[in-house]
Amino acid sequence: MHTGKCPNPSCQKMISHISLQPIDIRMDFGGTAWKGVSMQCPYCRTIISVGIDPIAVKTDTVNEILKALRGR
Repeated sequence: MHTGKCPNPSCQKMISHISLQPIDIRMDFGGTAWKGVSMQCPYCRTIISVGIDPIAVKTDTVNEILKALRGR
């Protein structure tokens, strides 16, 4: 397991886990939106990173495949 310090200068606590929060990810030039997650320090809520929600991607992919197989 990787641990590190919070990047927030006023926190600097050692992080052994992160908090995930849902976030919408949108492209400014296309209007496309995806479900995402922000990875935050569990102590001060500083955002450490943001990414596409892998569970939402998996669910959307399975649903699209089932829809195609059913012919809808």
